[in-house]
Amino acid sequence: TNSSKVSLNMVTYLLLLNYMTETLYKIKVHLLIMMLYYLMMLYLQNMSTMFYNIMIYIYNMSLYKQNNIMFCWQVGKIFNTLMDLFKFYLMTNTLNTFNKQSAGNFILVKYIENDKTTMLKDNEMNKSKISTDNENIKISEHLPLYYKNNINDSSKSTLTDDNLFGYYLAGLIEGDGYIGRKEISMAFHIKDIKNAYWLKKRIGYGKVLPYSNTNNAMRLCFYSKDARKRVFELMNGKFVGMYKLNNLIKYGYDKEFNINIKPLTMFNLWDNPWFTGFVDADGSFGIDISKSKTHKLKLNVKIHLRMKQKYQHNLTMMKDCFGGNLNLMNKDKEMKIYQYSTTNFKVFKNMMLYFNKYPPLNNSKYNHYTKVRKVYLLIQNKEHLTKSGMDKIMSIKKNTRD
Repeated sequence: TNSSKVSLNMVTYLLLLNYMTETLYKIKVHLLIMMLYYLMMLYLQNMSTMFYNIMIYIYNMSLYKQNNIMFCWQVGKIFNTLMDLFKFYLMTNTLNTFNKQSAGNFILVKYIENDKTTMLKDNEMNKSKISTDNENIKISEHLPLYYKNNINDSSKSTLTDDNLFGYYLAGLIEGDGYIGRKEISMAFHIKDIKNAYWLKKRIGYGKVLPYSNTNNAMRLCFYSKDARKRVFELMNGKFVGMYKLNNLIKYGYDKEFNINIKPLTMFNLWDNPWFTGFVDADGSFGIDISKSKTHKLKLNVKIHLRMKQKYQHNLTMMKDCFGGNLNLMNKDKEMKIYQYSTTNFKVFKNMMLYFNKYPPLNNSKYNHYTKVRKVYLLIQNKEHLTKSGMDKIMSIKKNTRD
């Protein structure tokens, strides 16, 4: 009955309130106000969607504290943002019930670590699906298309589609980008300058400028209102983490352009180029050769992908999607650094199946990826166990430069 649903929701909300730390007591007031609103809307939306929205709200507020973002937001702005979130899900009807959620979608679960709430993926369903689908697949020797070169051929390019291109751009900005009040920009190594100019042409706006303190990096900047609006529209609703989304809210992009800022999205990382953009911005491919007493040739070969970030959430999602390891590198409370890394052969298999569809676009990352891919194929074919195969790997490593 409706009355029983009301009671169950109230119990749920009160439990969530108890999870919140005392330092968040101001937010508890906003949550209580929100509870009254949702109870009025009970007959318009099912219980699971309201529960989901409540969890998103708590997650967002927890990350404000984690990222040292000030809590001095007006009550009205917080409440209006929450109402926009509710209306968005009400209109799009993206959630019906948790029981109907697909294995690739993200669900919110309570994960307690130092009183933080974080968004995790449904690990068991997702990893079992990947394991089943990929177990007997061999990586092809044919290189994936460097598909940005086929932008004028819609049959060969995925980036002619603004929706998919927006995911790549969002990943690039979340990896190493900046969103300010009057500027959106992203950083590039000087070796990847061609991709910066390609993106400028693809977006239709932008200026490629040098940094004042280094000769090894450039940045693609968007200053004008039209330029920032174009980038905002492309990446809106495609962020995975809260930090860049918070910047859009903080600097009032919704009011400036009269466009609602969409909440954190639910998507499968396998289905779009977001991960490619993030790797282009922050990833590092490499080949490691070390001495070994147990191997026939006295050498052990590993391939790796590494990424470092101040914010844990994006890296956690990669780990949950592909596998790998996530470690806290710097335990300083004021400047924590997290590193995602993998040398696992099965994890690389998952990634290469992904990169077959969405290969890196930055020139240096693509070149390094192709070198690592060659070594993977040699290992896949057991050639690393032979002298000639090891010589090939040594030659590939020698010609791989950061």
